[in-house]
Amino acid sequence: MTHRSRNGGPPKSQRPGKSKGGRRPKLHHPPAASELVESAGPRAYSTPAAADVLGLIRSAVPAVDGADFAETVQRIKGLLYDRRWLGVFCDAALLPAYVGRWVPSRALCYRDLLGGLDEVRELLALSAVDAGDGDSGSEDEEERAGEGAGPAPREGGRKRVLSVGGGAGSELVALAAVLRGSADVAPLSHMYEWTGLDIGAWGPILASLSASASALSVPLEHHYVQADILKTQPALPRADLATVLFTLTELLAQSKAGTLAFLAHLSRAVPAGGLLLVADSASDISEFALGDGGRTWPVFFVADALLAGRGWEKLGGEDSRWYRLEEGVGRDWPCKLENVRYWWRLYRRV
Repeated sequence: MTHRSRNGGPPKSQRPGKSKGGRRPKLHHPPAASELVESAGPRAYSTPAAADVLGLIRSAVPAVDGADFAETVQRIKGLLYDRRWLGVFCDAALLPAYVGRWVPSRALCYRDLLGGLDEVRELLALSAVDAGDGDSGSEDEEERAGEGAGPAPREGGRKRVLSVGGGAGSELVALAAVLRGSADVAPLSHMYEWTGLDIGAWGPILASLSASASALSVPLEHHYVQADILKTQPALPRADLATVLFTLTELLAQSKAGTLAFLAHLSRAVPAGGLLLVADSASDISEFALGDGGRTWPVFFVADALLAGRGWEKLGGEDSRWYRLEEGVGRDWPCKLENVRYWWRLYRRV
């Protein structure tokens, strides 16, 4: 996971897919940043309220209200700016502050992304997005949050999600919130297992986040695998949905060969029909060389080149999308929570 999401508004609007002079860019030229198509994304579930999701995170991570929180966050920022990722994620003393600073916005962003994709909802047997007015925090939300998740799941009715780079728990919190939003529309009929895969000692933090998220009353279990995926190929659980969120750029920057080997290993864990969701920051898009010519390409182009047509079918994606916090959300957080600008791709295993 990275720190590259920054606050701010989108660039001035222009006609999507058009370059200067009205001509569409050729495929073999990487698109300029000004040519990326902006999207606000589809509306996802309206419950639970964003403020309630933040409350779950805050109760799970006491470091957020610690006296040295701001100082520790600044230290982390310095390490991330220097791309010393392992200096952060392999230092257990820094992990709680990292969660308190970066997980809130990410969890809400991922909640909207997962809940807004029809293919993901269908694969995970979730309800269609409710037809309400989209306002968060309805009067009966507290009453619904205390209810169960509906009838017991049928025998063998399990859905499994694997999150690469998910140690900080953004994906776990997001999935729990999506399940609650779906259950508020119609009862859930499956059990859900989420597995995080990361290099750091995130186990205690994930356990705390899972315990806090139990207040959402959804049938969700969590597991954690700690491994350096660029050097080893750990045993991976079968996954109906795999996610690589705000992680691919870091992996490629550290080892392209190791990343390629791991993507092949990950592909073997996802059966035909399973999905792979990849997303990363669009505020500071890294470029990587492909082939022998030395030409560099945006990381989302690299993702397509490595996956589409190589055991995966590309279903959709956007080069730039914004998640913006609702007015007033996070106002009392000890640090400023930022909007998230990101790109995403969704692939189906074939």
